Amino acid sequence: MSQKEATVSWAKNPQFLIKQNLDQDVEVFISLAQNDGRKVRGTKFPFPEQIHPVCVMIYPSKDGNKATEFNGKIVKGEWVSAVVEHKEVSLRATLPQGNYLVVPGTREPNSFGDFYLSIYFNAEINDIEIKNLQDPKNKGIEIKEEDEDVEVSEFRKQIVTSRIDDLKPENMNKSANRLTKLGSK
Repeated sequence: MSQKEATVSWAKNPQFLIKQNLDQDVEVFISLAQNDGRKVRGTKFPFPEQIHPVCVMIYPSKDGNKATEFNGKIVKGEWVSAVVEHKEVSLRATLPQGNYLVVPGTREPNSFGDFYLSIYFNAEINDIEIKNLQDPKNKGIEIKEEDEDVEVSEFRKQIVTSRIDDLKPENMNKSANRLTKLGSK
C-alpha cells in the first residue's frame, strides 16, 4: 500500500468528534478496549482472532467534520497512544478549546473487531460535546459520577438476576468449572 493509499485508508476508521467549548484547557482520558479473548472457548493466548494490535489518536479538526485523509504534521506526539496487542489501550491528553477527532485504529489495514471507546474529561457534561461521526444517532452511554445517587436496591436486583442467569440449566456448563473450583478445597 502506498503512503497516499494509507492516508486515505486511515480516514475509513471510526471517528468521534470532541467539541471542547471552554476557554480553558480540558484534560481527557480515552480508553479503547476490545472483547476479552478468554471468553471464547478454544482460543489461546494472545487471542489473535479477538484482540488486534490497536491504538487511539486525537486528531485536530478545524471544521468538526470527519477527516478524509491523515496528515501527520498536525498531530502532537502525545495525542497518539502506543500500538499494543492488549485488551485495552489508553491515552491522556490536554486539549485547548477546539474540535478534535478521536480515531481508534489497528496496525493492519482492513482489520476489524468490536471495540469499546470511553472518553472521560474534567469538565461539566454540557461543556463538551461528543459525537459519533460514523453513526450520528448512536449517542453512546453516559456513565454517572460516583457521587450521584444510585438506587442500591436496583443494583442488588441486577446482581441477583445475573447470578440466577448463571445458574440456569443452559448456562450450567459455562459456569460449572468456576463453581466447582470455588467450592472445592
